[in-house]
Amino acid sequence: MDSSHDPRSQYLANTAAHMFGHPELAVKIAKAPELAMFLNELNVKALQIITNGKSIKCIAGQVAEPPQGTMELHFVKLDNEDVDKSKIQNQILISSIRQSSISSLYALISKIYVPLLRQGDKDNDNPNNQLRDLLY
Repeated sequence: MDSSHDPRSQYLANTAAHMFGHPELAVKIAKAPELAMFLNELNVKALQIITNGKSIKCIAGQVAEPPQGTMELHFVKLDNEDVDKSKIQNQILISSIRQSSISSLYALISKIYVPLLRQGDKDNDNPNNQLRDLLY
């Protein structure tokens, strides 16, 4: 089943393609039958997309070890409900592990959470500042 015209498929495909740094892959990803399976079947909770930058491999419902020299991305459903195009950002978790889980955690904390915490109030008793200090 071609799901490339489904706005949910387009959203996930564009997200994955841009995270891989290859926007041209969005069309291939959107047409993958595993993407439709992930979006339309309640019992399929995860979707893994693996790419070498030219071709893609999608795996629905399970996770495989990616071959050396490839990138991977996971979409995980957070709830046991139909994926709705108006709430998809709150229903799907996006996870990208590169190199090792420790380096991915470091990148996530240093590039996402620490800058968010820096935007908090300048008050020293602010929980954001206390958490920031712990992260440092």
